[in-house]
Amino acid sequence: MKADTVVRVLLVDDDDEVRAALAEVIEDDPRFEVVAAGRDAPDAVRLAQEHHPDLVLLDVRMPGGGVAAAEALRRDAPEGVLVGVSAHADAATVEQMVRAGVVGFFTKGQLGADLPDKLHLCVRGHVVLAADTAALALRRVLTAQ
Repeated sequence: MKADTVVRVLLVDDDDEVRAALAEVIEDDPRFEVVAAGRDAPDAVRLAQEHHPDLVLLDVRMPGGGVAAAEALRRDAPEGVLVGVSAHADAATVEQMVRAGVVGFFTKGQLGADLPDKLHLCVRGHVVLAADTAALALRRVLTAQ
């Protein structure tokens, strides 16, 4: 992705307030444009196929499941970078999301003004796992191979 290209974002979260807050933080940054928003795993796949986002921000505990959505997106709409968000950041959850294809994982309690910078790193090819359990989750992924 070229440095001056606006990152097209798909937000998927079943909580209207969280989705609106994420959209506000992301839209305040000129590097990003929210192109669509959904509530569940089927929305994630359908909207990704329709809008071809550069980045998909997925709630882990939404109807249909974030892991299932990430797996389906990797299979059916593989062009977008996947990032998970959750109030649940136990090592098993982070591990499942990483195995499903996310390159970023953020706990909802840590989402703030620096979120666009973290997302931009993900789009540029970095892995950003901003959860206290990320190191343990990565060890579990690496030792299971």
